[in-house]
Amino acid sequence: MTPGLLAHTVSFLSCDFAVAFLPASYFRCRFRSSDGERLAITAPLCVAVGAFALSLFADHCGTWLRLLAVAAAQAASIAILWPWRWRLVGGLLGLSAAALTKAHESEHTLAGGCALAVAAAAIAAAPAAASLAAMALERPAAASASIAAVAVCASHGSAVWRAVRHLLLVEEVGLAHASARRVLGADSLETHLSTLALTTLHCQLALGQLGVTYVKAAQQRKNRLLLAGGGAAGGPPQLSAADFGRHALRFMAVVGLPYLAQRTAVESINAHLERTFLHRLTYSLSVQLVLADGESPRRTSRPSGTL
Repeated sequence: MTPGLLAHTVSFLSCDFAVAFLPASYFRCRFRSSDGERLAITAPLCVAVGAFALSLFADHCGTWLRLLAVAAAQAASIAILWPWRWRLVGGLLGLSAAALTKAHESEHTLAGGCALAVAAAAIAAAPAAASLAAMALERPAAASASIAAVAVCASHGSAVWRAVRHLLLVEEVGLAHASARRVLGADSLETHLSTLALTTLHCQLALGQLGVTYVKAAQQRKNRLLLAGGGAAGGPPQLSAADFGRHALRFMAVVGLPYLAQRTAVESINAHLERTFLHRLTYSLSVQLVLADGESPRRTSRPSGTL
């Protein structure tokens, strides 16, 4: 790769379009409301969600509340295409996303956005809650055991929390977050982490769905070997070797190569943003802590004459 092309590639991976718009729109493209969702519906929703994420995270102004707003917008764009109850959920989530974008202006706006999200979650979970209630009435012994287990965990909350701290890296993560906050500052750290979370969540979840689709298609291609070998009963071949070879080439052209291209592009965006964050953290540590005593870079970098 020539230096000019490399510079343009790095510049593109660092721009807001690649960091916010592409991951959000690609996520919506992979997670459709149904297998039969038409491209005429998917494309405008992908552009709308990507533009919404770009408007919130452009110019390094991302926050955790804006990340929640993008998540609500993603869920709303999917739920709005489902039957009537889910359309109500999608509408509430859309209003919640709009309110969360203005949450920094007023506490009432933040409370309203959270209330709309809770209402949407309650409507979405209502059938599941009704099913659990009916199951509890049918099996009172199991319900009583579950309630007793929850009560024991609640009464020994401190012990449960200590167990979680020992099993998971809670203290280590807290220490790393405190150190990064000291180096970068609270506002700068929130901006970097929320932007990194936006890109990572959208990229990795979408790539996971892409991987599942690829595995299913690959398994269907492998199943054709049974037809080429005469099937499970061992009869005459139902698919010739030439036909199987053509199917394999078609698989590589339609499934394999697009899979490689998508995974390479999306992983490059995510990996570059992660490296940028680590570079910013290292740079801030060098400048703000090592040179905090007022020494000039020239004096600090002067060789001491000893090994």
